Amino acid sequence: MKIISAIVLSCAAFSSFAYDISEIADSTNYDLVYDLDIPNNPSFLNGVDYSETHLGHESFSRIAYFLELDTQYIWISMDAFTTNVEYTGVPCHSCGQGDIQDDLNNVNVDSNVIGSGNGLAGNIEFWPNNYGSGDGGIYDDSDTRSNGGSYGSMQIHVDDPSGSDRITGFAFNHFNGGIADLGIGDRPTSHKDWTFANNAATYSYKNLKVYVCSHDCGESGVGAYGDPHIKTWTREQFDFHGICDLVLVSNAKFFRGAGLDVHIRTKKMRQWSYVDSAAIRIGTDILEVRGSEKSNFWINGIEGNGNTDKLSISEYPIQYYRISKKSEKFIVDLGNGEGIVFKTWNSFVSVKVENPKKDKFMGSVGLMGRFPEGTKIGRDNSIIEDINVFGQEWQVLSSEQNLFHDIQGPQHPQHCEIPSSTDMRRRLAEGILAVEDAEKACIGVGLEDKDLCIFDVMATNDKSSAGAY
Repeated sequence: MKIISAIVLSCAAFSSFAYDISEIADSTNYDLVYDLDIPNNPSFLNGVDYSETHLGHESFSRIAYFLELDTQYIWISMDAFTTNVEYTGVPCHSCGQGDIQDDLNNVNVDSNVIGSGNGLAGNIEFWPNNYGSGDGGIYDDSDTRSNGGSYGSMQIHVDDPSGSDRITGFAFNHFNGGIADLGIGDRPTSHKDWTFANNAATYSYKNLKVYVCSHDCGESGVGAYGDPHIKTWTREQFDFHGICDLVLVSNAKFFRGAGLDVHIRTKKMRQWSYVDSAAIRIGTDILEVRGSEKSNFWINGIEGNGNTDKLSISEYPIQYYRISKKSEKFIVDLGNGEGIVFKTWNSFVSVKVENPKKDKFMGSVGLMGRFPEGTKIGRDNSIIEDINVFGQEWQVLSSEQNLFHDIQGPQHPQHCEIPSSTDMRRRLAEGILAVEDAEKACIGVGLEDKDLCIFDVMATNDKSSAGAY
């Protein structure tokens, strides 16, 4: 996350900070609804003094909140809990949304306070009234609504991305008169949800933005693609150019213990490598997809031969789409909006995991890191900082099942072949395509993947490689 402005006011001893949400991968395709500079002593009984209001969103599937308190921030998005865009803002008596206390699904978090995670569970406590404490006399994620009073609660709680407890995502309370309560994460003392903190004046910069999204929310997804680029569960990006078979995702507990594995096979192209094939195993069934101008897939080692009707593995249906003469897509539908997407473009294959949730993916490891926090760990659960060491760690072992129908490239115990960084830099410098040409080829690619697309086009000297995105 980059700070894009720090304005020092000489007449007051503080700096104000504004963060660029385009740095947050999950913010892709979200539109602003409300922008609120939070006063120390808000009084929203008869309405909220937003600096910006955009209510022209007739339909949306996701809602997000972005709260900044000086240098602290949290982005938190979730499946929509209302169909009325006006009800996404601060719950005031005259705003009409009433009390909202419900569970939240598919919560994604990016924060420098509580960490990051996707597909989490959570709950919401929005109301303009007074409220009582939960169990043990502590105000937390289980407060009791009151029908009277005007203290006010705007709280979202979420499962800890790095643990199992339910914690405060953010809290904005006491907004109808008096000094407001504000906080990101659990309050370290007293009530976890910041009730009675009366601390708004301790922050120089206090800003809350509300967003909605109607399509392709956080569209870039997580997985592997291109030359080859890996996105962890929290969408951190890194490149591993090792040429071999690699474990992208492994989860022994998936589907009542049947297990899930996703492997990718990388091949050498000049001084670069790319994802040539990918395979998924669920239980005893395997789908393998290989890049080619013709449909090239296998189920349990038997070639598809163009027959794409009623495909499935281990009771999960596979949806097939012919995108163009050079591209096709296979979606393994895991239900409830979750899926694993295999897309080909010429010889390239990409793998994208869509809307992963804890109930299916908790415990997953591999090149995408440990679910849900994306930590790069080895097979012994130790953290690995060096990317090449991490990549080699997740080479498919000779003791593990080969998911591909044939044997190609280096196989364990032979190590992955890794092109030298000197050769890769030389190859890029010798490229005949100018940056401007690569930018034009990638003009339709989303902001999050734009630089990666430009890199791939220049590395391959092929404008059509932008189609992999």
